[in-house]
Amino acid sequence: MALEELFSLVKRLSEATGCGGDEEEVVEIITSELEGKAELGRDRMGNLIAKVGSGRPKIMLAAHMDEVGLIVRHIDEKGFIKFAKLGGINDQILLGQRVKLKTTNGSYVYGAIGSKPIHLLKEEERKQAVSYEKMFIDVGVASREEAERLGLRVGCVATFDRTVERVGNLICGKAFDDRLGCAALIEALKQAEPKCEVLACFTVQEELGL
Repeated sequence: MALEELFSLVKRLSEATGCGGDEEEVVEIITSELEGKAELGRDRMGNLIAKVGSGRPKIMLAAHMDEVGLIVRHIDEKGFIKFAKLGGINDQILLGQRVKLKTTNGSYVYGAIGSKPIHLLKEEERKQAVSYEKMFIDVGVASREEAERLGLRVGCVATFDRTVERVGNLICGKAFDDRLGCAALIEALKQAEPKCEVLACFTVQEELGL
């Protein structure tokens, strides 16, 4: 695979939305890449399994499709959204992040993470790191009713709204854990000529501890 083709694959995988339990966008990308190149199937949990080769030994390789994210736990009367974390996220990277929330009808609403402004903080508060419990997502509405009309409810999931960009000889983006692993498995399967059975498992809900 040429470097530009690999970058394009990584970009599509990274920018796809796929919190634990809702990895279908990622599944669609992987399926489109491997159709005709591997035998594809799903198990009851939703893991995507790609098989190439036959015979023993049987070898399994795995990469998880899901990413860390946020889940709506409360919408206050002014339309600000309180959230909990899905997966291991350092609170200190949250403030100012753009996010996209998946609504009850499957569309997306965009917002940003904020907290109490600095000019309203007491002296002691300014010395403390802000925990996620004191943050909120602002989606540009003025009431709970407006937020609900957009299709937002408790239980809706949010992911970071990030694109993949080149930074010198590096790239930056979201969900590289483990979409880069998914890209590596895809490329390995395309090139593989195994003398045994190889199962590539693209797994779900790893960030939730499954």
